Amino acid sequence: MSLKKNSKWIAVLVAVVLIAFFLYGVRKADCKPHDYTDTAMATVVRFRLYGSQTESEKECMMEKLEDMETNILSWRIENSQVAKLNAGAGSRVRVDSLLYGWLSQIREIEEGSDGALDITIAPLARLWNIEGEEPYVPEEDEIQDALSHVNYNRVKLEEHNYVYLESGTQMDLGAVGKGIACDVVADMMKAENYGPGTVSIGGSIAVVGSKPEGSKWQMGIQDPEGETGEVMGVVEVASDCFLSTSGDYEKYFEQDGVRYHHILDAKTGKPAQSGLHSVTILCDSGLVSDALSTACFVLGLEKGMALAEKWDVEAVFVDEEHQVHITKGLRDSFTLQKDSYTLVSE
Repeated sequence: MSLKKNSKWIAVLVAVVLIAFFLYGVRKADCKPHDYTDTAMATVVRFRLYGSQTESEKECMMEKLEDMETNILSWRIENSQVAKLNAGAGSRVRVDSLLYGWLSQIREIEEGSDGALDITIAPLARLWNIEGEEPYVPEEDEIQDALSHVNYNRVKLEEHNYVYLESGTQMDLGAVGKGIACDVVADMMKAENYGPGTVSIGGSIAVVGSKPEGSKWQMGIQDPEGETGEVMGVVEVASDCFLSTSGDYEKYFEQDGVRYHHILDAKTGKPAQSGLHSVTILCDSGLVSDALSTACFVLGLEKGMALAEKWDVEAVFVDEEHQVHITKGLRDSFTLQKDSYTLVSE
């Protein structure tokens, strides 16, 4: 082989080595996560993203969340679609197809849970004001008056994206809003080729893609009786998944030695007394995971497990006796982290 040909092959070999070295470097860099913390929807938002443009990606997603809260979901912001629905109670109001689709999904879970999830619970939430600065234990007649306006059947979903709220009906999407936000962010990450990564919005988490190094994502479940961030158990997932937790430890106040949490039962008008500390749902939808975690908490262990099975989702129930009940699909992926709890596999 001539010197000229040798030089050509050497150049090709060097180029291949350089490209391999570059790709290895990129791959190694992508394996390093970048963590960011921000606030939106009156809660903490945490991002764990892989790649080289994660700062700008995080900013784009935050803009998306803020836009969604301002223009669609918030009952507090005057020009949002939900606020307009509440203001227009007693008349037909047209909403965009995105919100109408979410309301349709919510209705399925409201009906399937016999009202354990009910987005018309707003009058009760305002009455108790558990998430406000001056929470209040209402009198029984006040509760009954608020209950007269609470029933998901008071919301009519009509053709062409029209929604009708009966007079006096008020809507609050707080029980599903964080899950919806996770859906929106996950869709954006996939469409824009962000990630892989995780986004935590309050008690809801979106897992997008697989970890670059091939290991599984480890999702911690809060110890209901521990400090914030103290984990009771860990669930491992390989890739795309949504996880939402509803618990009596999240928002509450105490009065005369009694603890009142924020998950209200639309049947009694009071904080749900179901024998549970928390419920975690894992599935392929942020909205469904958030909605079902609330519904299952209100229903209690037996009926909640039945509802989880009906919707074919995985669940972790933590009861007041420190027993942790998991669905069959989690037997190989859930690990208990604390000796003060007992694991029960259903």
